[in-house]
Amino acid sequence: MERPRGRTEAAEGEPSEDRLHRASFARQIAAGLVADPTIESVVVAIVGSLGCGKSSLLRLVRDEVAARGDLVCVVDFNPWLYSGDLELAAHLLGTIGDGVHAVLKDRDADLARKLVATFEGAVRVARFGGRLVAKAVAQRAGAPSDLIAVILPEDEVTAKDVQTRLTEQLADLPFHVFVFIDEVDWFPTDEVRELARVLRVVADLPRTTYVLAFDRRRVELVLGGEDPTRGRAYLEKIVDQTYEVPPPSDADLWEMLLAGTQQALVEARVAPRGARSTEVTARLQAAVLPFVKSPRDVGRYVRSLPSAIGLYGKEVHLADALALAAVRVFAPDAFSLWLNSPETRDALMKPPKSPGDADACRTHIREFWGADPSHVEPLRGLTQATFPVAWQLMGDDAPG
Repeated sequence: MERPRGRTEAAEGEPSEDRLHRASFARQIAAGLVADPTIESVVVAIVGSLGCGKSSLLRLVRDEVAARGDLVCVVDFNPWLYSGDLELAAHLLGTIGDGVHAVLKDRDADLARKLVATFEGAVRVARFGGRLVAKAVAQRAGAPSDLIAVILPEDEVTAKDVQTRLTEQLADLPFHVFVFIDEVDWFPTDEVRELARVLRVVADLPRTTYVLAFDRRRVELVLGGEDPTRGRAYLEKIVDQTYEVPPPSDADLWEMLLAGTQQALVEARVAPRGARSTEVTARLQAAVLPFVKSPRDVGRYVRSLPSAIGLYGKEVHLADALALAAVRVFAPDAFSLWLNSPETRDALMKPPKSPGDADACRTHIREFWGADPSHVEPLRGLTQATFPVAWQLMGDDAPG
């Protein structure tokens, strides 16, 4: 059954971009992969925490590998489109077969034809694996031969036949096959396990390297049934090489945030001069940057700006709209208070109507800060930069 495409870190740029200054690291990884003379299969993992830029690095490595031209065949596999061990294995083999044929057909037509036939057989074995089991059960039970023939024809290729042919034919390839699989950690629990099982089977194919990107902690917990030690041991049986994604620096995150915001504002028809104004820059640094912990956070924020400008950009100043967009993305419960509670909005934006109202206003402001416990300090900083009346009203409570 077809499924929606997986998440992407599009905000980190197209494959050729290097906003996190990792091109050199990607070149080192790619050089090591391509320079390895062995025909043995290799599984490589690019690992890091959620949102740290694994997809960005994976794309850079892919581009570096692809640049080696005739030495390589690059295949992109998206497991999000398939479900179940058999279907996943069938489509993985089919995708590899298509990629190999596309590169090989003009270089060795005879080997290309043989591989097409062999990969088709491999796909049938993978797809009808359940029928192979059913046939064995029927034979043991003494089922009529005509019924067994319906379950699986006698001339159907076997898994052993296909594995032997693939091993022999792939070993003769004049290039190496690289299969890139992104966002493994975003798959549902059962499908992470399915992919791991499939890789253990197909990773023995010669001249084939699999490059995966995932959050190691998440995958270890899934494979180990919430026991990370057991999951790590399982993962070590599959993965041959691991590369840890270096964390982004604060300077890199700031550059991404500033450039992405300015571009989004211009695309939202904000005048370039306004998008690059000192006030916009200052508000981003004071009110938005404290929420940002990863490249993924930058992407989420930047993608929210067109709708934010459309929703309330005409009601408040541009710099204030940028701050409110951060609340909307990172502290949605606090934003809900601002949006749906006139008392909270007035407490933040207007001075108390009378001295007697001051305590009630302070209560609403504290509720705004505490609506998202994981972002209390960024919300306070945003209040100081965006709602100076409220900040002044809080007095000694504000800095805490």
